[in-house]
Amino acid sequence: MEVGQAQVLAIGIIFVINSMVGLAPVLLKGNLPEVIVPKTQTRNRLLSAASCFGAGVFLFVCFMGLLPDADHKFHHFLEDIRRNDKEWTTFTEFPWAFFVVTIGFLSIFTLDKMIHAVEHSRKGGQNGLANFRRQLPPAESPKKDGDPEKLLIGKDCAHHHDEDEGHGVPSSVIFLVALGIHSVFEGMAVGLQTQTEKVMELGVAVFVHEVVMAFTFGMEVSRSNTLNRIYKVIYVVIFSATIPLGVAIGFGLQNAPSDHRDIISAVFEAFATGIFVHVIFIEVLSHEFSGHHHHHGEKDSEEEKTSPSETHLILEKVSFICLGLLTLIMLSIFLHHHHH
Repeated sequence: MEVGQAQVLAIGIIFVINSMVGLAPVLLKGNLPEVIVPKTQTRNRLLSAASCFGAGVFLFVCFMGLLPDADHKFHHFLEDIRRNDKEWTTFTEFPWAFFVVTIGFLSIFTLDKMIHAVEHSRKGGQNGLANFRRQLPPAESPKKDGDPEKLLIGKDCAHHHDEDEGHGVPSSVIFLVALGIHSVFEGMAVGLQTQTEKVMELGVAVFVHEVVMAFTFGMEVSRSNTLNRIYKVIYVVIFSATIPLGVAIGFGLQNAPSDHRDIISAVFEAFATGIFVHVIFIEVLSHEFSGHHHHHGEKDSEEEKTSPSETHLILEKVSFICLGLLTLIMLSIFLHHHHH
């Protein structure tokens, strides 16, 4: 399979599956979790497992795929400069690839905190973008005594939310723009690849992460009482289109007839790597392992008895991280063996 064909296939699969997963909560009016898995504890652990598996996949892609590839592109470009002009030797010895990775990380980190600040000031204490990624609506309507909303993945909630109020349009727009920018750069990382096996590896990683994201975004939009169903569908479809848009932009940059194409590709790939680092350590792992010592809302006596220990939960999450990492290692070995 040619690189272009693999990228088109990735675009199609990611867009269709993300749209279906994101639209399901909208069409079922936010009741999808209870329909599929009635027990809150089981539902939380399943989504936590999916998130940790995705983190393991991203660990491979980031540190054994994107980062070495971006560094190689920078090294090749800087080596040409060094050969042509010895005066630039000091400049070319600076680790520019890692510098751009850092810039990418700081950029998305700043965006995350800005979203947090805007939402906090607007709603008086609601968690920001990173916590939104980890949330689902409670299994039942909040009680009058103010029980805290249950989080999807191992972290207790820090605020109350009145389901009757719903989420306003400005909030949904803010999240759509923030997550959209994030997803465009993930898609660009796929579009910038020049080898079929790299496209497949990155495509799997982005697919796993974006399916979880599409589901949580669909849940967020489905709870809005200020949007009608048509606008909710439009929001989800726009979000699902951000990855294909990023792939198309990356493909265009990689194949643009320009003398500076290689360095532009290297810069964007390194920048996208910084975003992957943020996803792994700030959005996923920090939230997965930050709340084991808390009680996650009120539990009935039956759930309390069957609740696993903290040690068990930690080992379970680490196991899924390792499983995601191992899956991508095996996929990489298979694709390279098949290619040669």
